[in-house]
Amino acid sequence: MASNTATTVLLNLAVVLLIMLVVCTDTSQQDVNPTNTLSGNYFIFCFPTNRRPMERHRTMSIQLHSVSYTNVTNVYLTAPGISWSSQVILNRNRMATTVTAPAEAEANIAETLQTGTIIITSDSHIYVTAVSYAESSLATFPVPPFDSASGYEFFIANYQPAPKYPSEIVLTSSDAPANVVMTKHQGMSFNDLVFPGDFQYSENGDGTIRFVLPSKQSLQLLCSFDCTGLKITTDKPITVLSGGECTFVTVYDLDCDHIAAYMPSVDRLGQHFTLGPFAARDAGYVARIVAAQDDTNVTLSSFGTFPMNTGQYLDKDITTEHRVITITATRPILVVQFAKGQTSDSQIGHFGDPFMMIVPPQEQYINSITFAHFGLQQYELSSYLSLVLPCKLLGGMLFNGEVIEGAGWEAFQEGNQCVVRKELSTSGINHITHLSSEAKFGAFFYGFGNELSFGHALDHNSIHITEPVIPVTYCPEDETEDDELGILSWPRTTAGTMAQSNQRCPLDSEKGGDGKAKRLCAFDEEQFVAMWMPHETQSCGEITEVELDDLPQIPVVEDNVEEVANALEDLTDDIKTITPEDMENVADTLSNIVAVETSSEEVTTLVVETVNNLILGEIISDDSSNSSSSIILSLEHQIEVSLRHFNSVRIIEPALAVNALTINTTEDGTSNIIGGLTFFVKQDKDENGLTDKNVKTVTDVSQVPENIETSIVMPENLFAGMKGTQQVSFKVYQESSLFISPSKDQNLIVAGSVVSGDILGSSKLKFEEPITIKFLPYQIPDIASFVSNTSLCVFWDFDLQNGVGDWSTEGCTFVGIENDRVVCQCNHLTNFAVLMDITGHGRIDAALNVITYVGCAISIIALVLTLCIFIGFRKLRSTRQRVVLIHFCISLLSLYVVFVAGIDTAVNSKVGCVVVAALIHYFTLTTMMWMAVEARNLYSKLVTVFGAERDWFMKVATLIAWGCPLIVVGVAVGIAHDQYTSDDHCFISPGPLFYYAQILPIGLVLLHNSVTFIVIMYSIHTTRMNTAKFKDTNRKEEIYARLQNAITISVLLGLTWVFGFLAMIPGATETFQVLFCIFNSLQGLMIFILFCCRAEDVRKVLTPYYCGWIKVPSRETSYDVGKRETASSAAGTSTA
Repeated sequence: MASNTATTVLLNLAVVLLIMLVVCTDTSQQDVNPTNTLSGNYFIFCFPTNRRPMERHRTMSIQLHSVSYTNVTNVYLTAPGISWSSQVILNRNRMATTVTAPAEAEANIAETLQTGTIIITSDSHIYVTAVSYAESSLATFPVPPFDSASGYEFFIANYQPAPKYPSEIVLTSSDAPANVVMTKHQGMSFNDLVFPGDFQYSENGDGTIRFVLPSKQSLQLLCSFDCTGLKITTDKPITVLSGGECTFVTVYDLDCDHIAAYMPSVDRLGQHFTLGPFAARDAGYVARIVAAQDDTNVTLSSFGTFPMNTGQYLDKDITTEHRVITITATRPILVVQFAKGQTSDSQIGHFGDPFMMIVPPQEQYINSITFAHFGLQQYELSSYLSLVLPCKLLGGMLFNGEVIEGAGWEAFQEGNQCVVRKELSTSGINHITHLSSEAKFGAFFYGFGNELSFGHALDHNSIHITEPVIPVTYCPEDETEDDELGILSWPRTTAGTMAQSNQRCPLDSEKGGDGKAKRLCAFDEEQFVAMWMPHETQSCGEITEVELDDLPQIPVVEDNVEEVANALEDLTDDIKTITPEDMENVADTLSNIVAVETSSEEVTTLVVETVNNLILGEIISDDSSNSSSSIILSLEHQIEVSLRHFNSVRIIEPALAVNALTINTTEDGTSNIIGGLTFFVKQDKDENGLTDKNVKTVTDVSQVPENIETSIVMPENLFAGMKGTQQVSFKVYQESSLFISPSKDQNLIVAGSVVSGDILGSSKLKFEEPITIKFLPYQIPDIASFVSNTSLCVFWDFDLQNGVGDWSTEGCTFVGIENDRVVCQCNHLTNFAVLMDITGHGRIDAALNVITYVGCAISIIALVLTLCIFIGFRKLRSTRQRVVLIHFCISLLSLYVVFVAGIDTAVNSKVGCVVVAALIHYFTLTTMMWMAVEARNLYSKLVTVFGAERDWFMKVATLIAWGCPLIVVGVAVGIAHDQYTSDDHCFISPGPLFYYAQILPIGLVLLHNSVTFIVIMYSIHTTRMNTAKFKDTNRKEEIYARLQNAITISVLLGLTWVFGFLAMIPGATETFQVLFCIFNSLQGLMIFILFCCRAEDVRKVLTPYYCGWIKVPSRETSYDVGKRETASSAAGTSTA
């Protein structure tokens, strides 16, 4: 070696003394935060796609190496797009460890933007190395800190891809969106450059592709050709990773491998390079040089000088085993060294596939390097270290404190440049330095195994060798003046595109939403800067009518966002039925509105009103589920924007309430919250929906009333660890119509409202103390009878069903029933609801409907026949009892007809619905009143010893029976006509009016009739028992007569209504509902049977008309209250 030329003892002694001095003051045990490239505390990257379809043993890992020797280092790893996070603590002594990354962190060619982008932060400097392995395919690449690797201008270098395995380019942004321009060099084509998914980009005739890379996102592009020389410029810093899924180098055989390396920005390119041979490779290597500027002359030792222009590249196949070459250039260049595959070698036993290594220029060599050799032993690789430096400095090089003489070191020389290399047999932390602080060197770490390889440069300085060129690829905001239009303002615009003025055409014009003028933002290739061209005015066209499907196509900017929002609210205000097309148009328009991110209070109110309109409308198809989630997200985003500007938002609509506020916490984490921050809706809301008086947010949980309809409590301790201001948003959706579950389980319904709570910036957090939510399932009257085993506490997960969204129970538990409220607890914040299994209840409802309508139809026919018989035959209506019966039948028939014809069909007309509900109310009361009249008539005949007829009885009875209900209904409609409508049917709504104007009169009539019934039965019993005939006749005849009387009177007095009251008893609801529907709906039929079929005088009159089909019985013991009793028969049994 070169150090062997030092033959004097004095020089050797001096070297030994220097070594001892260095060892005694070893800087490797001192804590510093170096400024070199590969160590830092903020990293953002994405794993490029490794060889497919090699799914077996597929792993990705991240090697972390602490720079600190004395301090503990906390490292935080997150991938927000896939909800993955990890925390690692690196102890002292420059500890190193490996973290396994999730499979989703690998770039997916089907994704538009890579959700697996990983962000790493630490509280002191660390080194990060990414390792990607698929069977027979391995790549390792150091991940530089974003600040050290990012730039504004790059050139791509990779290699001709293998068949089926494309080249790859991964672009990653940080805090700001970047306008990216990709420029091809002469001879390159964009035809085989593949963008993922539906990513938006524009290919221009000037040989460029332009697009916007969103902040903190990664974009992977695929090249089916060699992309070397492709130029990338941007207006915001980005990083560029290049490589190939599985690449051959020089030989197409069994030796392709995954390659990947970060491209240095143009300002970090140098002009002087040294390349050394790889161990275990007798076939040499491939050197690739890429020119960054025109008129570049590149000189390779022993090969000559080569002129090159921008984007051109030069390959040199170094075919000898021990060849060192030096490269110099007149302008900055990019140099890449490729290891060849194992089938390139002639020696048996030389293993390893290709790898790609960026060669740093000599201008970036440094004096001290620490690196970790670990985590690769499982792949059975032979690892090597190569050092590049001037030969005169070899004598002062130290590796782990020892001079690099002998002990397995090999040396190679080209001119005054030397390369030394050594196989590393043990893993651990290694430190390389030079005795002289002025000496600089380069270091490379690589290895080979069976069908595997890796290689990359170790630390080098991140200095900008040339001044960074920051291209201006956009035209800034600007103003111009027009003679007709006045002042025109122009938005920031990407170069090469046509801008529309912020002053827009009215929506009701042919070009509604377009700019009143247009202006080109051109790009000057020579000056490398964008510039505005003169503007041109354009006509808005004729006035037209704006339709809902026009709005998504209208560009929305700050100047017209309020106009578009107002038009959307107007167009959705009158929608009764909402189609999937309507939902899609609304969703797209809302997305355009909220994308402007205006803090206008008017726009926020209009957005809330639009969503309220959709909730009140009828969504007629479950195909709207995707649009529904988009609408909810747009609403949440607009509220967030407004809250950040105004610190509070409160908007109350009938079906949607928003209450957002700011909570202040002190430095020690305390606030004015007592028990919990609570948002609630009181149960006593008026029938118009939510109002300002019943939607509240309180900071003291003791202020929450018991009669809540829904509530959400954020516990006091939730804010204990938060400092400063916390912005909290609450929402309640009175109906769940926007939350359309794609799973479509018909047995599960959302019982009650949907309530939402969110702390801005904390949507992904999980809390130790749960959030408590309470719901009143107002759709289910008897909650206690079935809720305990059929309730699911859920939240709306927007990520389920491929982004469509669905209900999920993750993190939510059912606690129990409290005061008829379902109580849930969840460990996170979002949109909450309770699902209830209504299996069986739907069948009961359907059965009740069938019973009701069939029974009513039969009763209508029976009542019509009854009326025809009694009205058609004069002698049948000669008694007062028969006249009362006719009035009763007319009233009951009217009730049945209005009920069947209008209770469900009139809901679409507010006036019609009120009329139908009022008529049902009126005829219900008149029917009950005529029952009371008949009871009083029976009483006067049977109890008052069959007193004489009173001529005024029927006049007074008619006035009271038809008039009193008219007064009650008239007053009720005048006071609260809005109580006579609902969304489902036309009937008086439950509430005080229902109880006092309907239930109370019915109850009083039933009470009156029941008392009258008891008195009459007692009178009949006493009369029968004192009759000689009953003393002498068979006991069975007596019981039969009494039973016949009881059945007749019970029908007349309407005791079946008792079942209606009994149906309110918990646990017995369904039984008495069925009984009530059967008996009440068939009451008309029972009247026909009892008063037509069983009445002897009726049968005698009808006998000639039905040809003697029914024989008239000769028995005279039937009890007929229809024939007027005489004084002579008062003691006996009256006959018809």
